[in-house]
Amino acid sequence: MSDTKWRKLIRLVQDGHPDLREVVVKFIDVAEPRRLCFPFWLHPPRPYVDTYDAGPFALRAIEWMEFPLDLTDLLRMAGRFPLEVQDGRSTITAYACPVRNVR
Repeated sequence: MSDTKWRKLIRLVQDGHPDLREVVVKFIDVAEPRRLCFPFWLHPPRPYVDTYDAGPFALRAIEWMEFPLDLTDLLRMAGRFPLEVQDGRSTITAYACPVRNVR
């Protein structure tokens, strides 16, 4: 998924769910997914976001991101996103199939 599309997704979720405080992110070069504080800061240069607990990282390093809510309605009118909803949790996948047994 492109940097612009990740930024669009993050902005939509932050604006639509300002009370959301945590997401799970799986990076392509890290074996285990990480729980990160949310929201992310979008002020770094376009290919990056900044986070409270992990610092800045490149958006292209994200394999998938999981949100603890169903984003179907929020994303319906926003464009096409690789969205999977299971047990009320939404996973946006960039490169590969998400690992399901991570909580």
